[in-house]
Amino acid sequence: MKNLNKFWFLLLFLYASISLAQQRGVDWIHGMGGDATSLEEVANYYQNVQNRPIISPTRHSYVTNNGVLAMASGVQGLTGGANRIAISHSMGGVAVRQVDIWNQGQWSGIVTMGAPLRGARIANSAQNGTSVNFINNAIYQMMKGPNAGTSMTSLVPGFGIRIAQGNTLLNEVIYSVNVGQLATQTIMNQVGLVGQTATDLAQGSGYMTGIAGTHTNTPKIFIWGSETDPIFWRTMGSMDGHGDEWGRVISRDIYGLYKFISDAEYVHQVLYPWSLLIHGNRGDAWKAGYQWVDTGANDGWRNVIGAKYTETGSYINRIITCDSYGWQQCYASNPPPGYCENVACAREETVYFAIYHDEPSDGIVPASSQRNDNGGWWGFPLEAPGVNHREMRNAEKISSSLSWVLDGGTNENIFRIR
Repeated sequence: MKNLNKFWFLLLFLYASISLAQQRGVDWIHGMGGDATSLEEVANYYQNVQNRPIISPTRHSYVTNNGVLAMASGVQGLTGGANRIAISHSMGGVAVRQVDIWNQGQWSGIVTMGAPLRGARIANSAQNGTSVNFINNAIYQMMKGPNAGTSMTSLVPGFGIRIAQGNTLLNEVIYSVNVGQLATQTIMNQVGLVGQTATDLAQGSGYMTGIAGTHTNTPKIFIWGSETDPIFWRTMGSMDGHGDEWGRVISRDIYGLYKFISDAEYVHQVLYPWSLLIHGNRGDAWKAGYQWVDTGANDGWRNVIGAKYTETGSYINRIITCDSYGWQQCYASNPPPGYCENVACAREETVYFAIYHDEPSDGIVPASSQRNDNGGWWGFPLEAPGVNHREMRNAEKISSSLSWVLDGGTNENIFRIR
């Protein structure tokens, strides 16, 4: 009987040890412009709906507009401890990296979601005028049609167009002059790149360059979003709080309206040949608008965030200009032979080339930066298919990826919470 009691005691001890090993504390760390409520939905999902045994979860508000070091100082002072992991979003992941470099014992494991670990090109674009040029081009392309006029609609001065037949959209008025501007500004306002933070997060900044090769042994998983086309419109919809599908539908509605008017003008061009030029010009003008909605917005925005860009380079190409007889004559009359090889019978020309980059992104940060490609602070990259930057704060969108992590997806019990 005594041995039996020991047996049951041992089983109970082992069960308690295993259970305790799978209980962890989680520090939820928001991104730029966020606060303690930013990751509340995701945190509550795992604490309540999934009923994960998370010990003392924390969600604090951190100042994000004074640079990475300032945010990291706040994070370091309010988080960490034995058997705790950090789950961070966006700039929060950059701050967490900094804390981990300062103190590798702060957390037992780190998860980043959409973190610009190699910098955010959107910060460069905000400073060098790329984003402003994108907005101005959007206004120009979207206003070509309304400025050209059409017999198919009622024009609303200063705003855009309204379908005369009652086919309305966006509260009866499409604000053509503002479509590109409002969509872009919605994203930029949510991102909130200002001051020292914009300087630190810019690709190639002194901060990013200085920290690029630093490594720690803390286990890490980098969740990276790969939003699907149309990336610009889906991201805009999510940033505006409506959801990515809302953004896609709006873009299709605008596209369809502009195309309807453009096609109608081309029909009028055939029916009324005496006004052929007028209708042809109008058709082209409205076409420019729907083409921008369809492809220009995506391509332009991908350039703003650095997911699509051109890298140029050059090399020196040496060209032989003498035939075999010329070589012999040169060698006979101009020793040593270096003169013939470098001057008389050869010339050099600079050859320029371009490398076109096009990579996935979460609509704000390219995949390479989210994964910290070629960075010293390496971790396991995990794709979140179809998820954009803002949706990483949405439990429904991010749960499949984050649950894989918390179920010990990398076969490391460090992240397992069950």
